[in-house]
Amino acid sequence: AIIETGMGGRLDSTNVITPLLSIITNISYDHQQFLGDTLPEIASEKAGIIKSLEDKLSRYLILKDITEELSMTLSMDEVNKLIIERSSQTLGKEGRALLFLVDAERQELMLSASKDASRVKAKKGDTFDRWVLRHRKSLMIDDITRDFRFPADEVQEEKKNFRSLIATPLV
Repeated sequence: AIIETGMGGRLDSTNVITPLLSIITNISYDHQQFLGDTLPEIASEKAGIIKSLEDKLSRYLILKDITEELSMTLSMDEVNKLIIERSSQTLGKEGRALLFLVDAERQELMLSASKDASRVKAKKGDTFDRWVLRHRKSLMIDDITRDFRFPADEVQEEKKNFRSLIATPLV
């Protein structure tokens, strides 16, 4: 799809998407109350759409480093620890991180590694983890109580422990 910005730049609402290509057309004295008074200020604001490309490159390099580290170890405990540590670093978030692996015999998700999970005991996958396993897609939720994919009765117990989550299958 081709998406045209409003005024364009760093604060434009279209920055929520991740484009394959970004094009900046001519820079002129428009939207000065938002973008700045001089052409360099306006150009700098409009160049804000390029930032997402820098973020992608940064994330790619992190993943490349992780892949290299993973290829140097055969210990499953070390692999699990590395995944937890590097995922937390990559997301830049503090708090709990859990890694589940599939028990092939039982076809269940079982807690394999964790960080800051003092309230979690040998937890099996919850509604969200099972959704990720079933759909083989990442899941990012800002507020679990407002996500239309999960009925309120299913998230009632989980909202005591967390409000937002990021879950990604390593398939």
